[in-house]
Amino acid sequence: MTCKFCSQKQDPTQGNDFVFKNCGPDAGRQYQMFRHFFGIQDPLTISPPRAECPNYKVNEFFNWLRYIWKHAWDLGPTVSADEQTCSMQGQSIYKTRCGKFKRIGDGIQTDAIADDGYTFDFYFRNEPVAKKWISAGLSPMHARLLHMFEIFLDLYHRVNMDNL
Repeated sequence: MTCKFCSQKQDPTQGNDFVFKNCGPDAGRQYQMFRHFFGIQDPLTISPPRAECPNYKVNEFFNWLRYIWKHAWDLGPTVSADEQTCSMQGQSIYKTRCGKFKRIGDGIQTDAIADDGYTFDFYFRNEPVAKKWISAGLSPMHARLLHMFEIFLDLYHRVNMDNL
């Protein structure tokens, strides 16, 4: 983390002369202490009901990932749709066990579109699905997949699905 507080002469890629000059030689340590001990929350923010937005605290981050990952990768002609587990520690009502004998452990389940090991898009299983697909008679899993297929940036992809 200290390389961000170097001069551009020391680190041409991430260095910043203005920050180096104004923050001093111990800026990396000061930043670490600030990051570890500073917390902020708006007390006037009202969280939505859990049924509407179960991942409320990290939803903005997930939306940003969904946006930026689409522009960071050009999909090939063949992609795959499968489930992924975001492993986690701690307690959550959304935490699921991945099989009785799997070594992966516990985590939150997602349905994901991947291409050559790169996760292009994901949809958490605890998030509500689009009502237009449910009213068409599809299961929630297939509704999540069709929602992800809708937001492909280009056409004519083959999607391989395993156990879906």
